[in-house]
Amino acid sequence: MSEYTKPLPIIGKTNREFWEGCKVGEFRLQRCEDCGQFRFPASPLCRECLSSRFTWVKSKGRGTVFSYIIYHQAFHKSFQDEIPYAVAVVDLEEGVRIISRIKNCPVDSISIGMEVSVFFEPATDEIHLPFFEPTRDSTSL
Repeated sequence: MSEYTKPLPIIGKTNREFWEGCKVGEFRLQRCEDCGQFRFPASPLCRECLSSRFTWVKSKGRGTVFSYIIYHQAFHKSFQDEIPYAVAVVDLEEGVRIISRIKNCPVDSISIGMEVSVFFEPATDEIHLPFFEPTRDSTSL
């Protein structure tokens, strides 16, 4: 694997399970054991009921674009060769939002409400990053 030059996440006790899931192709979320609320990013307490009890569950990894921006300027030199690229706020079916890149889609084809699905790209041997792409229409298969 070639050297990855973009910024990488900091993995700690709270988010380790999320990143371990990404490594095996699973988008994992915390779900409160008391009120059932999903949460992302990972946190030690539920934002709804303040419970510290939770389990990790595999997300469907599907959602819709809530908002997005197209970058025409690289704010980190390692992204220069990818200009223009899109970053979106994605509403997952489980009710949480994530900010992520939209890939495998021309930037002028992205729209609010577009259905997207997660996929993973290895950055290093230990870190696989989640990105989103348009959901394939099952009727065209």
